Amino acid sequence: MNGDLGGFVLKPDQMQIVNPLLILLLVPFFEAVIYPAFKKCGLLTPLQRIGCGLVLCGLSFVVSGFVELALEVIKFLIFYK
Repeated sequence: MNGDLGGFVLKPDQMQIVNPLLILLLVPFFEAVIYPAFKKCGLLTPLQRIGCGLVLCGLSFVVSGFVELALEVIKFLIFYK
């Protein structure tokens, strides 16, 4: 795994901490900024939030599938080069 992030190199064993850190950063951000902005516009009841999360989760799987397909093509080209 290439963990090069510009001037910082993230090692594979350090990758485990990224998910909890993102949760700790994004949950307060959503509660303080995103959800109040949607509420002010009259959008996103709790049930609509669940639905939006479900749609975003599905889209993330679709995107990861396309990334995997692109990686398989690259692996094939490198292997048979």
